[in-house]
Amino acid sequence: MSGVYLICWDEEKTGILQTTNGGYPHITIAYTGSHLNREALLSLGTCVLKATALKSIRCIRARVNTFMEKEQVERHDVLIDIDPIEEITAARTMLFQPLSNSDKFNMRPFHITHSIHYDLETATAMAQRVNTLLPHSVIITGVTID
Repeated sequence: MSGVYLICWDEEKTGILQTTNGGYPHITIAYTGSHLNREALLSLGTCVLKATALKSIRCIRARVNTFMEKEQVERHDVLIDIDPIEEITAARTMLFQPLSNSDKFNMRPFHITHSIHYDLETATAMAQRVNTLLPHSVIITGVTID
């Protein structure tokens, strides 16, 4: 098991949200790796869903995040920054951060991955295209535990 993620949906189907090889469009609450068992993740995921289901999230800006993959290949992700709503921030703060092993979790700033590229020029052009559609609101429709 690796974490808890909020699934997002664009009722207007603008193309802002896309499925990637990372799964359906989502916001990572906490990537826990193998540091939490299935039962703990299920309990936490249920609490996160109760607090966030059908809440509106405002997508505010697309940007390119570049990093090296394990195979030493440069990867360029187009990320959509969001205005984190109180319920998402509170879920992370109250449910995950107090855990004794939370220092082993990955809890980066909230965002939605739009697309994954291996060419910086293509990624930059995609971020610019997405920015023409922003700001735009999407809703949280579920939670997934992976």
